[in-house]
Amino acid sequence: MHTVLLVLGGIAAAIVFSLLLAYSLRRQNLHTQIETLRKAAHRARSPWAKENREWETLGKAVENIPDDLRPPSQDA
Repeated sequence: MHTVLLVLGGIAAAIVFSLLLAYSLRRQNLHTQIETLRKAAHRARSPWAKENREWETLGKAVENIPDDLRPPSQDA
């Protein structure tokens, strides 16, 4: 019974999401629609690209901290 409700809830959520996406896209001009879909496709191919770039930036900033200012490692 719970599985049926879960599946029906998932289907309902997918339908609502699709309808909201269609409504949102209909309100925009063609250029904005294409740009929105392009960004979504790029994000789908690499969902964590932005976060990875931010982690790399943080890693580079941490490399420049002098050893005497670093806290002792908790890994050991």
